[in-house]
Amino acid sequence: MYNKEEKSLIWLDNFHLEYTKKLQIYHLNESLYAVVCNFHRYKNEIVNIVGESIANCMQQSLATKLYMQEILGKYVRENVICLTLKSENYPAELLEIDRPPFVLYCKGNVKLLQHRKFSIIGSRQTLPHILKLTHEFAKRLSTVFTIVTGIADGADTQAVEGAMENKNCIVVLAYGFQYCTPECNKFLLDKVYQEGLVVSEYPPDVAPKNYYYLERNRLLAALSEGVLVVSAGQKSGTKITANYAYQYGKSLFAFPYSIGISSGIGCNALIKQFATLCTKVVDIAEVFGVNLNKEQEIILTEIEKKILTVMQAGETHIIQIANRTGLASFELAPILTALELKKLISSCGGNRYTILVE
Repeated sequence: MYNKEEKSLIWLDNFHLEYTKKLQIYHLNESLYAVVCNFHRYKNEIVNIVGESIANCMQQSLATKLYMQEILGKYVRENVICLTLKSENYPAELLEIDRPPFVLYCKGNVKLLQHRKFSIIGSRQTLPHILKLTHEFAKRLSTVFTIVTGIADGADTQAVEGAMENKNCIVVLAYGFQYCTPECNKFLLDKVYQEGLVVSEYPPDVAPKNYYYLERNRLLAALSEGVLVVSAGQKSGTKITANYAYQYGKSLFAFPYSIGISSGIGCNALIKQFATLCTKVVDIAEVFGVNLNKEQEIILTEIEKKILTVMQAGETHIIQIANRTGLASFELAPILTALELKKLISSCGGNRYTILVE
């Protein structure tokens, strides 16, 4: 299943070393397999890199074939596929960045890595109507792209749920497959294991650590052709992912926010810097020259069409809709509810509404 160089990379990755230390060992020879086969010749250099205790563990692991057999056997039983730097189907996008994972651990439909991919990211503190919007964007975009995101509460969850309606989602973890954070999303993550794809640069037994999320963010940006930021505070990991996307030359989009909304400060800042303002799915589709699959035609009454036209400018108060349509607020209420059921608009609270998709 794996060639000698691939097995050598999986072996190296199993010792949970810092990236720079793995890289130093990797560069001891053009062939990592040669280092493995002649470990005693390289041991002094490896001791200088990782310390004597770890170097001894590494040497001991090579004393018998059982060590690797047990690791690979466990991965097979747990349906874990390892894509290494030497694997033919390793994602080409990751080879173009600094610090590509030595091993990308995969569980699910690995073929999704070969599809066109688009990332949707956001904050845990995301407004309810933005969550609905995120779900709809993910659902629509997943008819063309495989949606790449995390598994946190808030925006990530809605991106996953929307994309999984088309079974077209990749979740990138910041820890090993044995864990799920938050635990409340375990059922959703299990669904992605079964019908989508979950990937991580960490072996299955690696527990979450805060700085792993910062490392993970570069993969969210690198894997995709573009990134949509649906929410971001003043300081957030979401903005870090956006900065990676900019560095990698990816197309970056962001939802605009009204003044004073804390969960949108980061989005507005990104739009000022280098992100494209995005209010509808076609803003993204047009950039990539794609046609989104049309869903079953939704039949609209003339007044519903008029209301949607009135709301084109953005978030709109029911009084504004009433003034521009000539209807009383009590007459509008059931019509607005009907448009919500058709998933064309969403309530923002305070009798304000916004269009979901166009």
